[in-house]
Amino acid sequence: MSLNYYGWLILLLIIIGCLIVFYSRRTKKSRITGSVLDIIQGESRYFKEIKNTALMSRLAAVGVLPGVEIKMISSGSRGPVVIAVRKTLLALGRDIAGQIQVTGDR
Repeated sequence: MSLNYYGWLILLLIIIGCLIVFYSRRTKKSRITGSVLDIIQGESRYFKEIKNTALMSRLAAVGVLPGVEIKMISSGSRGPVVIAVRKTLLALGRDIAGQIQVTGDR
């Protein structure tokens, strides 16, 4: 009798754990902040800030401004990162892409 009780209890805890992981991943997108390198291919985030003012002015010249949507097109383990900003594809070096801070919400 006690074996069945503990078996059901363990099964219930596993199900609760899976539900917590599932729902935390679904709601996490709106709160995620990080760099462009953290975006998964095909996902979109919104540009937040860059601490480097020289880089900020260079990116502003091509339309990367705070609040604009950035979609990851290609991000391999090596080479440039390709993003889409306002229907324009930009290829950025990994060092520059790492400095661009993005967030999941505007």
